[in-house]
Amino acid sequence: MARLSDSSTSITNHAPLFIFDVGGVLIGLDRPAREALIGAPNDLAPDRVRRLAEANRAFRLGLIEEDDYIALVADLHAVDVDTLYAAEDAFLIGGDPAMAELLRRLRARHRVVAFSNTHAIHWRRVSSQLLGEDAFHACYLSHELGLEKPERESYEAVASREGVHPDNIVFIDDTLANVEAAKAAGWVNAIHHRSARETIAAIDALLAPGILNLSSKTE
Repeated sequence: MARLSDSSTSITNHAPLFIFDVGGVLIGLDRPAREALIGAPNDLAPDRVRRLAEANRAFRLGLIEEDDYIALVADLHAVDVDTLYAAEDAFLIGGDPAMAELLRRLRARHRVVAFSNTHAIHWRRVSSQLLGEDAFHACYLSHELGLEKPERESYEAVASREGVHPDNIVFIDDTLANVEAAKAAGWVNAIHHRSARETIAAIDALLAPGILNLSSKTE
């Protein structure tokens, strides 16, 4: 379920709506740091790799409880629970300051929401330690939606809950498959994030007068 902050009432310009992926865009992902604590998935036996992938997906979609996920994954990696929690925290690191400044700049004038494939453990760290609880006007998280990118239904669910026409969406994601799926869902202003410099330039170009073809319709 989306979580709305009270500050959403102070937005001076609703369109365009900016939708940000989080991991790899606004925060960094340090896979080697995680694997240094619990090992790499590919080091496991094939059956354990399969069970690990199933557990990760189920937790991202909110289909299993945190305690069950932690117990299963700790067992598969043959580590204790504290080590697994430390590994999950180590995976998420601070992002590019330029992207943080972009987020603040956009949020001051437009509606800005998060749309992330994530789970409860990672999101706690994102909201409490890395970005803050008030970074977005709303958060659409896979473990709360029960949907994840690049499923078309996930894009439709976010647009529907926001009550916005796809033409009015600017979407930023570092995974090309997610960007392509967004465009297939009608989010024509989807940006493939490769670097802060490129993304900021692309957004500034879209915000230039007369560039965005904003629609007055809603979904």
